[in-house]
Amino acid sequence: MRRTIRIAVLIASITALLAFPSGALAADVPAASSFTHSQNMHPLGFSPRANTTSPFTANSDLAFAGKLAFHGNYDGFRIIDIHEPDNPVQLLDYRECAGNQGDVIVWGNILVRSWNSPAPAGATCDGEPVLPGVFPGGWEGVHVFDISNLNDPDLVASVETECGSHTATAVPDPANNRLLVYNTPPAAPAQAWTSSRSRWTTRRTRATCGSSQGGAPATTPA
Repeated sequence: MRRTIRIAVLIASITALLAFPSGALAADVPAASSFTHSQNMHPLGFSPRANTTSPFTANSDLAFAGKLAFHGNYDGFRIIDIHEPDNPVQLLDYRECAGNQGDVIVWGNILVRSWNSPAPAGATCDGEPVLPGVFPGGWEGVHVFDISNLNDPDLVASVETECGSHTATAVPDPANNRLLVYNTPPAAPAQAWTSSRSRWTTRRTRATCGSSQGGAPATTPA
């Protein structure tokens, strides 16, 4: 898969789109009127997506690349065109990989999505069965998508991680044509894995899931 070196990935904690003001302040966005934000940032636009209580879903994370926002959630992820910040347009509401957490990172044409709990029997991702994992409880970890076609993301890899993936951070390494991903499971040591020419390798620290031990990233030559 062709890799793009120019990366712009930022993580935010709310689904309102924020920007630093230039000149006069933008008009308030009614939908964001109850949001708490720093005084030097002002909502410019809003793209709603409701949560549900049964089954429980949550809007978990945002990543940005160029003029696109990628909105991770428990059902999958959304892709939103934000080239006009006051009028964000949803391009895709992808719900074919519903596993909880849903934090996302983006690098070029790669999107990585966190899956934080053991997959139940019959779970699928992009139409493919989520197979039982090697760790007790069921598969959990991260799914890797090729998003070169924004209208039809393609699952290209499933990387099982011990204790799942609560959040992840990307560190591009263009000198070695690879992407380093620092994975943090819930209350367990951090892990790291790499990609290179569609190969995905993992080096993990081991601990009992749910422990409070710390961890440090490791890199694996690709």
